[in-house]
Amino acid sequence: MSHFVYVAERARIDLPATELELELQAEVDKFVLFAFEGGELVKERAQAVRRSLFEDVEFLHGADSEPGRRYRLANDLAARVAVRLSASAGGLHPQHFLRRFYRSGQTDKIRLARAA
Repeated sequence: MSHFVYVAERARIDLPATELELELQAEVDKFVLFAFEGGELVKERAQAVRRSLFEDVEFLHGADSEPGRRYRLANDLAARVAVRLSASAGGLHPQHFLRRFYRSGQTDKIRLARAA
C-alpha cells in the first residue's frame, strides 16, 4: 500500500520515483506505523520495532545483486531515520521532518537519512 500511495503522490505532483526511493519510504513508513501512536513516538515500543525492522532481518536477494544492494541500502538508511526520530522523542515533534522526508526525492532522502 505504501508503494502505491507514494507513486500516486509523485505522479500527482509530476515527479519521478525510483525503486530505492520506494523501498526507503516504505521502511520509514513501517517504523512510523508501528512505533508511533497518535503522532507521538512510543519509546517502549520504538527500540523493539527498530530491532525487528532493521537489525533482525533476512534478505531474499543476495548482497551482490542489484535488488539485494537496494534493499540493504534502504534498510540502512531507514534505520538511521528511525534512530533520528527516536532521539527527538520528547523534544520537537517529528512531523516536520517526516513531511520533509516524504516530499523529498531520492537524493534528498539519502542526504536526510545520512545526516541522522
